[in-house]
Amino acid sequence: MHRVPEPEIMAGETEAASYASAAALGYLGNIDASFVTQFLRLGLTRGTVLDIGTGPGLIPLKILEQCPALRFVATDLSDAMLVLAQQNADAHPHGAAVQVEKADAKHLPYADASFDAVVSNSVLHHLPDPAAYLREIARVVKPDGVLLLRDIRRPAGWLLPLWWRWFGRHYRGQMLQSYKDSLRAAYTRRELAALLAQSPLRACRVFRWRLTHIGIRRGFSRAGRNN
Repeated sequence: MHRVPEPEIMAGETEAASYASAAALGYLGNIDASFVTQFLRLGLTRGTVLDIGTGPGLIPLKILEQCPALRFVATDLSDAMLVLAQQNADAHPHGAAVQVEKADAKHLPYADASFDAVVSNSVLHHLPDPAAYLREIARVVKPDGVLLLRDIRRPAGWLLPLWWRWFGRHYRGQMLQSYKDSLRAAYTRRELAALLAQSPLRACRVFRWRLTHIGIRRGFSRAGRNN
């Protein structure tokens, strides 16, 4: 099955509200928690982290519960999502450590080597130019910085109806439609590896998380080595 790109920005309030509602469900909460666990295993406990495509901004807050010495710049292109992210930060005990900003992943308004880490969850499949996204991440992260970029994985075409029925069984309405569209727009592991090989981040690793997700990661080492 070929990729079918979807809009880059979840601009509508209906889409944003459906995402925020679904995020409260146990299933999506568990997915977010697994992202947090993966980040914690990369070893960074202090510094400034850029979150690209933060959505409702829940992942930075969950990471801060475990690593309160971190600071986050949480970005998105959707005004509706930024409103939700700011509301969630304002209501959270660690929310003062999150700076919510509007920014384009393909043209980040930050200086070179500004961040100790960059995280990004379920953004890649929205982008019309993923190469620019990877170049910008390579530019703004420090040379030995931590990276965790994760996204959903596109199944083989014949599997798609079974895939969305099973893994989307917790979703309803707009959220279910968004999930179907996202599956069609997502990359395979082979496609992601090809993108990575042509980017400044080619020394990083492609990984798979369970059946549903793939991504790129680079860990922190006090000895100055990445893993």
